Amino acid sequence: MKTDILTNLIINKIISISNIYTEKGRGAKRINRPYWAIALKYEGETVYENGGKAYLSNANHLAILPKGCNYEWNCIKPGRYYIIEFDCDCNFDTIFSIPISNYEKVLQLFKSCEYKRTLKNPVYKIAMLKDVYDILFTVLSP
Repeated sequence: MKTDILTNLIINKIISISNIYTEKGRGAKRINRPYWAIALKYEGETVYENGGKAYLSNANHLAILPKGCNYEWNCIKPGRYYIIEFDCDCNFDTIFSIPISNYEKVLQLFKSCEYKRTLKNPVYKIAMLKDVYDILFTVLSP
């Protein structure tokens, strides 16, 4: 199963976390993404296209964008999204769109990660790393 790679990710460090608004019709093309990313479009919808397939990101689907992949994205319904970028030693060429069964918990983990970034205390990076692993655990657990 292609999600097996996600259960073996070893995250080296969190690069960034952003909360961004996109307008309908906005989009771009990415070639050889430099870092892994987890995107939650909690308002609106964005579609990512990779390898001839479309992957949805909205309040019900989390998008995972692997390091090294090529894709195009297009905002089809305006709204805000969180994106966490992190470094990991493995590359993958296919996007993941994972259904979310516990949206409120996942959204809270993104908010927690964003808040911890502002603390800048000696352990905030570890706390953010824990949140990212918790996001993966929450969406991949049956």
